[in-house]
Amino acid sequence: MPPFAWGRDVDMNADSAAWKDFDASLACTEKANQLFWFDRVITPSMPELLTALTQLSSEIAQSIRRSLDFELILTTIASRIREFLNVDRVCVYRFEFDWSGTIVAESVSDPSHSILGLQIKDTFFNAQGREQYQQGRMQAIADVSEANLSPCHADLLERMHVKANLVVPIVQQTDTQERLWGLLVAHQCSAPHEWQSFEVHLLWQIAAQVSLAIQQAELYQQVTRLNAELAAQVRDRTLQLQQMQEFDALLKRISDRVRDTLDEDEILATVVHELSRALGVVCEPQLDDPTNRSRSAPGTGSTTLEQDGQPVQLCRQDQRARQSLLLCPIFNDEGLLGHLQLMRPASQQFSAIEVRLVQQVASQCAIAIRQARLDKAAQMRLHDLEQLHQQKDEFLTTVSQALRSPVCNIKMALQMLEATWQREVMPSSGEGTQRQQRYLQILNRECDREIQLLNDLLDLQRLEADLQTVSRGAIELPLWLMQVSKLFQARTQQRQQTIHLDLQPNLPILITDPTHLGRIISELLTNACKYTPPGGDIILATQADAKTVRIRVINTGNAIAPEDQAQIFDKFYRAPKSDRWQQGGTGLGLAVVKKLTLLLNGDVQVESANDCTCFTITLPR
Repeated sequence: MPPFAWGRDVDMNADSAAWKDFDASLACTEKANQLFWFDRVITPSMPELLTALTQLSSEIAQSIRRSLDFELILTTIASRIREFLNVDRVCVYRFEFDWSGTIVAESVSDPSHSILGLQIKDTFFNAQGREQYQQGRMQAIADVSEANLSPCHADLLERMHVKANLVVPIVQQTDTQERLWGLLVAHQCSAPHEWQSFEVHLLWQIAAQVSLAIQQAELYQQVTRLNAELAAQVRDRTLQLQQMQEFDALLKRISDRVRDTLDEDEILATVVHELSRALGVVCEPQLDDPTNRSRSAPGTGSTTLEQDGQPVQLCRQDQRARQSLLLCPIFNDEGLLGHLQLMRPASQQFSAIEVRLVQQVASQCAIAIRQARLDKAAQMRLHDLEQLHQQKDEFLTTVSQALRSPVCNIKMALQMLEATWQREVMPSSGEGTQRQQRYLQILNRECDREIQLLNDLLDLQRLEADLQTVSRGAIELPLWLMQVSKLFQARTQQRQQTIHLDLQPNLPILITDPTHLGRIISELLTNACKYTPPGGDIILATQADAKTVRIRVINTGNAIAPEDQAQIFDKFYRAPKSDRWQQGGTGLGLAVVKKLTLLLNGDVQVESANDCTCFTITLPR
């Protein structure tokens, strides 16, 4: 007698099963000890039963729609089916990828017979049984002891106390195929049980609803997962944006602080403090020897880091403490200046945004260090120049003082020689008298020039050393300027020049040092006489307002080039186009004017254009 009977259709409206496509007499006489497989069922026609089945199916469908808790749905389904069929156990069995499985939901009358969570691996599912279930067929066993099952399958059912078994496949429909998800199983554990048509129909109908619930749950899980992933992405992006904003603020703070200092140690201390606080790391900056083209990574043995300008992240394998180590070069276009070494526990790797921040900080650090070194070099150069300038001034002072006495003695000797020559030689001399007189005049003029040069040098040195004093007095400008201009009448007439006064009416009394102001005006008028051609004009003008008095010395003739105006008050500076030997002078007059004007809390400016030059002295009233 064959162990299995196969049927194509089972009419659930009949009192007994009517089998087609196989020996009906065999099925009828042996149905108690056969394992029956059904392709599909035909809905029963009894109104009361149909109504009850429809109501139960509707209630289960509503519970599926109301809940998104898949485990709760399966447990509810198992409980309602068990109550309706009045069986000992209803469970849901889920297949794994290797066709083993787990009881994922259960309703059982006797808690001691619970199999919830039981993992099952039965060869029955790897061969004939799986193929039948995959084809959508249902299994009904009225008495497992008489079903001629395989020893493994029979032992499994016996351990679960199963006497009668009704199994309906849960098939999940996908876009491309049908997938056997699991089984909906009804067990009778107290005694064998003849499964009725409505029982088979109920499990078949509920299995279809479970399939929909599975699809709904998987869609919900997928949506939940996508929402969680999206929320995680939004959260991560928000954190990244927040971190980027914090890092931007940190970078700006570091940039501002290192830009405001020119001390390398302070620059590095700022970087260490800010990075340590922001990243929670130990930061150790190191500056390299400028001649070193590569260096060994600290704590990494002989590993050599080339000057490629890129940060290197390492893991220090130290028995005492394993650490993540980030080396970021401090690099500019001139080469490697050093590096920033950041350390933290090995479990905390440096993220890309943190590495980028450290790179930007290193770039700012490189700029600041270069500026500091340039400033240091400039300060050293300035110190050297100041020392050189001081030595030069000391030399000029020493030379001026050393030469002043001999030159004065020479001047005195010339005067005595001239007096002796006029008294004794000139009356008896002949044709050479005029030539000798001219030689004496040249000696006197050049001696006066040297004395003036030495006096100017000494005055300038006293002004630069702040040794010159100020004795203020009241000056009536109209009368005082007329007296000063008269001193130059003879010189201007000799040079065929005309000097004019342009005085504003009602000029105020000026409180200043008359000696220093007289020296200033005399130097400017002397300068004007030198560079005004015959027939030219020299104008001495004054103006006053509520706070200042302005005195202008204007001359026509040669103009001063714009590039020369910025240097015209420098010591020993002469305009390149001027003939210093023809005009004479020491090259110190305008430098003395500048220093004396500043001593009087004033200012001097020069303007020159269209063959006209104007020096303006501005003094406080």
